[in-house]
Amino acid sequence: MTFYKHFQSIDELVFEVQIEILENMTGYVKEASSAGMSGRVMLVSMLNAFEYGTAHPGCIRFILLFDLHYEAYEAGTALKTQYEAFIGREKEQHFLINALETGCGDTD
Repeated sequence: MTFYKHFQSIDELVFEVQIEILENMTGYVKEASSAGMSGRVMLVSMLNAFEYGTAHPGCIRFILLFDLHYEAYEAGTALKTQYEAFIGREKEQHFLINALETGCGDTD
């Protein structure tokens, strides 16, 4: 009964977990860079932060399994629409854009 106070279905829980994992992973990578770094150093720092997968293999497995079964997943249009809106926002604000833009402005 407690489960259904927070989630309407198991599908809603799975989508929520996927979104939370992706937000945590991208947040971890974003934090690897800091103001004042050159674009190259920023990009290298962020790419090195993908060690997140080594430290959190269960999360990476979850992402992989979710992605493999996403198209076949019968979760309903509301959840798929919500997830696709999340992915669209993340693409527009991709975590590597700042490093790439900074790199374009670097003089060395």
